[in-house]
Amino acid sequence: MKKILQVFVLLFLCTSPAFAWNMKIKIGAISYEAKSDGGEIRYMSGGKIVGTATKLGDKTIFRNSSGQEVGSLAPLGETWYFKDARGQEIGSAVRLGNDIVYRDARGVMNAGSSSVSGWSTTYRDGQGAVIGEADTTDMPLRPVPLEAWLIEQSIPSVCLTLITNVIMDKPAAAAGLRAGDLLIGWEGRDWTVFDVQSANPKNMLSKVAEELRKTRDIQDQVMIVYRPAQGENGMAKGTIMKLRPMPAGSKGYFYSILENGPTFIRRNSINYSEQIKKLYLSGAFENAPAFAAPDPASYKKDPRDVPGAHQELRDCIMNDGSSRIGWYWVRDKDGATMSGREISAALEKAAMEKQPRVTITSYPGAKIFLSTVTAQGNGDPNLNSSYKFIGQADENGVFRWSGSEIYVLPLGSKGLAFYASVSNVSMEAINNHPMITSLPPNTNPAVRSAMINQVRTMLTAMSGGKPEIKFGYVPIEEGKDQYTLK
Repeated sequence: MKKILQVFVLLFLCTSPAFAWNMKIKIGAISYEAKSDGGEIRYMSGGKIVGTATKLGDKTIFRNSSGQEVGSLAPLGETWYFKDARGQEIGSAVRLGNDIVYRDARGVMNAGSSSVSGWSTTYRDGQGAVIGEADTTDMPLRPVPLEAWLIEQSIPSVCLTLITNVIMDKPAAAAGLRAGDLLIGWEGRDWTVFDVQSANPKNMLSKVAEELRKTRDIQDQVMIVYRPAQGENGMAKGTIMKLRPMPAGSKGYFYSILENGPTFIRRNSINYSEQIKKLYLSGAFENAPAFAAPDPASYKKDPRDVPGAHQELRDCIMNDGSSRIGWYWVRDKDGATMSGREISAALEKAAMEKQPRVTITSYPGAKIFLSTVTAQGNGDPNLNSSYKFIGQADENGVFRWSGSEIYVLPLGSKGLAFYASVSNVSMEAINNHPMITSLPPNTNPAVRSAMINQVRTMLTAMSGGKPEIKFGYVPIEEGKDQYTLK
């Protein structure tokens, strides 16, 4: 059974034209078509691309029309599991007899099936009703995470304006604004976010931003916000807050226009917004609690030096929806808080700029390997899992990277190695051979390397000789900028 399951998943992602297929599915109010296309599968609805599926190792990644990951498919034993963008399991598929059966996140309910029907695949829902077909008997899997995203997008919704972070030594914080508050409007102004609410974040953002610009330089403006109750989720149990007056100029807060926030999701956003509006119209406002400026020294700073950024004491929304006061890295150019991934990328980029720049020479056509695990090695580096192939030396024995003779050693580099087939045949003769000149410019380096070795062996045999295989290892030394691998 395991072998059969692997076969149908392989066919699901096969990029060969021989396995090209088309799928049409209709589930409730949504319908889409799928087509295998080169290295990915494309999903269309209403004549527009709504998503893709691409293979990454043993995992299949599903993305929406904006390129955002909406979920994945991965094997575990004889079952394939579908997960959403957060990594939560939302369903599975397993072969039972001649059918493939889909199950929900609990794994106990029949959520649909597929089976071979004549020269095609027929898809059914959990009640056995036909929902689509594919013009192949290979039973390609439905893109369950993308289906869930499409269904979610079909639900009417509105966006809300979430305060994402507040700078603790700026006027907004002193006025009582906190991360997690939802903007409503300003006292004395005939405008609220309810007047411009939309399901399109970009459209709503421009209208909210325009109103914010109007209030920027007005003295003693009083902002009105909704402050959710602790643990609130889709039901407005919080309070309408009236903040203290703020001076003209920059207020020191950031916001986002969202369909899904810490206290609501897309499917309940309209009802949630209506509840907040009802509270606002009732006029039952509370004054924001007195501001107690936090002691900066009581919060731990990050001792690292992040280029192009500085630390500020802010109240910020966390990934779990809660807010937390602390020192956060902020980009110098726009004042935006940086995620852990952005901080790591900035530190890695700075470290790479300090990495040694070296030249590497070896035999003409030698394969060059590098290890970040060990400085030592023995035997053929092609067979050493601690060393990874990084490229070949040219006909003069010079290793080039992106056309340059200078190679920047990756972080953690510990050792270099080489493998060379040495003969009296010149690299010039090899590179001019039709088998090499006919290779496409984007040929995989490993494939090109194998072809070069094949041509070298062939030309050497024609000349009556036999190539000599050489390989070896060289540790990377501090301060050394030239390596000869022979």
